[in-house]
Amino acid sequence: MGFIFKFILCFTVLTCASRVAAQCPVGWFGSKCQFMCHCESNAHCDSYGQCPTKCNAGWFGQGCQYEDLTTVDGALISTSAVSSSTSWLTDQDVTTCNEDPSLDSITVQWDKPYPFTWLRIQAKNLSAVDQFKFLFTTSGNKSHNCINQLQAIIDSVTVDYRCEINDTVTRLIITGPSLYSVCSLYISGGRNVALKQIAQQTGTYTFDNISYPASLAVDGDANPYFHNKTCSHTTDILQESVPPVSWTLTLDTPRVINRITIYNRADCCSDRLSNFILEILDTNNHTVWSYEGPVNASLVYELNTLQQKPVKTIRIIATRIEVNTKPPLVTLCEVFLFGDCEPGAWGLGCTSPCPTECRDFCQQESGKCFKCLGYVDPPRCTTACLPNTWGINCQSNCSSSCHNTSCDKVTGVCDKGCSGYSNPPACTAECASGKWGHNCSYECSSFCIRQTCERVTGLCQYTSETTATTATTFQIPAIVQA
Repeated sequence: MGFIFKFILCFTVLTCASRVAAQCPVGWFGSKCQFMCHCESNAHCDSYGQCPTKCNAGWFGQGCQYEDLTTVDGALISTSAVSSSTSWLTDQDVTTCNEDPSLDSITVQWDKPYPFTWLRIQAKNLSAVDQFKFLFTTSGNKSHNCINQLQAIIDSVTVDYRCEINDTVTRLIITGPSLYSVCSLYISGGRNVALKQIAQQTGTYTFDNISYPASLAVDGDANPYFHNKTCSHTTDILQESVPPVSWTLTLDTPRVINRITIYNRADCCSDRLSNFILEILDTNNHTVWSYEGPVNASLVYELNTLQQKPVKTIRIIATRIEVNTKPPLVTLCEVFLFGDCEPGAWGLGCTSPCPTECRDFCQQESGKCFKCLGYVDPPRCTTACLPNTWGINCQSNCSSSCHNTSCDKVTGVCDKGCSGYSNPPACTAECASGKWGHNCSYECSSFCIRQTCERVTGLCQYTSETTATTATTFQIPAIVQA
């Protein structure tokens, strides 16, 4: 009976999954068909984004949604190995690995700067995953080690590393004793979080009964030729008392954006996208980053934002004055926003909260913990802090004001009362004169001069009235009746 139930359940799930896939146009997946397939040979993915074989070159991760910076145009990979071939690093095949035992470094060089967030290494041996070292060269030609390096073991052959590099980078050198077993390397360029989001513009251009709505700029088609009906276009009719001519994109959930690519119209009129203003706004509708376009328009704009605050909206405002009394115009053939979920969220839709063990520190693709809160062993987070320690990876010590220096492993709040303080769990109010010990519940011994003792140990503070008067302290044990 149990087997029949499982079979029916599995059949139902698969049927539902196929129905979701059937509802999406070829090349798309997701509950709202909002994610684009990136499968090898342009094969169609299933309803979860899984490909029949592997991701198309240049993409990796869940649903093949992350751009891989190791394979972008202008990326060059070299190693210290005798062989000059590095194809095994980028072939997305975990069975093709390094075969040179002398390999001790891998270098990735770019011909233009990119923001760095995280990378993925797949290897036959992950026993020394914490010994990989990462050296970055920034666009200012400065060298930086990985700042606040975090790692999350995804599976038996995969580990992700995150570094806080508040700059764009042009080179990365990887070293470490486990390099000999490396099979694949991926460097995240983020994922396009603009796809199928809510786009609006101040008026829509219509020609021959064909409209060019704002949504055409986030449909995944970067074809720059307007008459292929792949570009958005604001109205060319001059209107009174309207806001500045603009195109606006609102994200369904806040995202951290670090790179923007805008495709201009290429068949004509590209100068319309000059002198524009681009604004990024946070969840409170405050501008956190802005850019002013050049006088001479480009066919493609590639912008690095280098801001870490979650954003909700981007806006492109036209300022160029058109001739023949026409209003300013905004024509966009595609807008890419490369980024990821805000801290604390993960998943393709960024709707899953990080585990309670790492509320703000999980890997945004998998939900695995980069850090543990109250546990010592990321990413599993199953080994609780040792006594007297707490916090992220148990790296903080409980306060000496806590009784027996015992505190909550997550919050650090004294969980067994105070030692020498009277107000648990804060333990900030010192014992009144004549009191000591656990929550100041003991009285100093009457054998102590002036019945004064040390508030934590209960040791008498003075040996005579003379020393008490001169405030010279000698500690002798207080006599406390059991």
